[in-house]
Amino acid sequence: MRFCGYGDICWNPSNDPSHLISLAKANIEKNYPVVGILEELDLSMKVYEAILPQYLLGISQLYRSMPGNKSRLNGVSYKPPSSEQWEILSRKLQFDIEFYNYLRQRLHFQAHAFKFK
Repeated sequence: MRFCGYGDICWNPSNDPSHLISLAKANIEKNYPVVGILEELDLSMKVYEAILPQYLLGISQLYRSMPGNKSRLNGVSYKPPSSEQWEILSRKLQFDIEFYNYLRQRLHFQAHAFKFK
């Protein structure tokens, strides 16, 4: 987990994952004004612009003007996982899912503060 940091504690696989997630969340709050979510790229860019206008003002408009950015899957279809597969993935990736949900909730909180969405 890159957001945890680069100290030994973050790279030792025997460490408690819930502790590593706590460290990652603390690093996010301290060092990252905004973290975008790929599945919500449009919203992420609006928040980037609002929080970091000196660097990213106009990024949303630039992105929307780029050809081919509408198709996220590039025409590739996929079969959703079965409920059994979903259960296995959810169990094995529970800490990743928890961290993703934290980042998503944080992004939505920031968007709400700027009255987006």
